[in-house]
Amino acid sequence: MDYLEWAEAVFDLTGNFAWPITVITIVLLFRRQILGFLDPDRVETVEAGSGGVKLTMRKIGKDLADAREVIEGSLGAVNATESRALPEHSRRVQEIASIDPPAATFAAAAHFESVLRRRLPVDDDPAMRRGARIQSLRGLIDRAVREGVFSKEQAEGARRLNNIRNEIAHEYDSVEMSAEQAIEFCELARKLESAIQ
Repeated sequence: MDYLEWAEAVFDLTGNFAWPITVITIVLLFRRQILGFLDPDRVETVEAGSGGVKLTMRKIGKDLADAREVIEGSLGAVNATESRALPEHSRRVQEIASIDPPAATFAAAAHFESVLRRRLPVDDDPAMRRGARIQSLRGLIDRAVREGVFSKEQAEGARRLNNIRNEIAHEYDSVEMSAEQAIEFCELARKLESAIQ
């Protein structure tokens, strides 16, 4: 066996071990992120085959349950058990939810943001007086806490709803959301609206 044959054998052997070593290295480096991603509360199914790996998440349901717990806990029993009579806007959003659930969440989030913007004073915010760019919903929520419009707990609930809305906006095609989940999102937004009016 000459030098060329030895070199070829070493390269072949290295090639056969390179991909498993690469995978193990990636898993070890990113184990926390991978474990967080594969949280059993968030993973619906994992399918592996020759075409690759398909992972179906149930994130919206988990995030909604977390948001509901925070919002209803922050509003107390009085608001959580208020009349189920829906305002006209909520009835329209429910109709949208039966056709396009993500669109209903956008409508509810936009309405919530509008209510919050109207409730916050513009004159007292130096950034708004300077003609700064329009504040994000997250910025409005933070300002609502500073202004005493929201408690910290209510703000956390609003942030969770905003995160769900952002997830849907940025992953619209891959988000699976039922009409019931969209209606729940709308009801949680309405509860927060009633807390600030």
